[in-house]
Amino acid sequence: MWVLPFTVVAEMRFGAEVAGWGARRRTVLDRLIARAGVVPPLTEVTDAYVELRTWCVRAGHGLGAKDHEADRWVAAVAIAGKLRLASEDSIFEGIPTIQLIDPDGDADEH
Repeated sequence: MWVLPFTVVAEMRFGAEVAGWGARRRTVLDRLIARAGVVPPLTEVTDAYVELRTWCVRAGHGLGAKDHEADRWVAAVAIAGKLRLASEDSIFEGIPTIQLIDPDGDADEH
């Protein structure tokens, strides 16, 4: 089962609106979202976000930059839930509390 942070769901729906997706495409998106678990902004997620952002800023990691706000929330959900993070985005590399996996399910994990 896939787990989606609330921020990812918001970004996906925003992207569909801005792109002017029709009803059919939005219905498909909503079905995909419904098949996943959506993590709301829980206290554990907020705490993980604060710890992660503090670490990133102090360590000089790129994830601490202002333009990675949504990425930090994604990472915080993974950390709080002790979940592996499926991403090919290198911004998540080098974070000791994140275990990356290939989103295609390939064997080569980070």
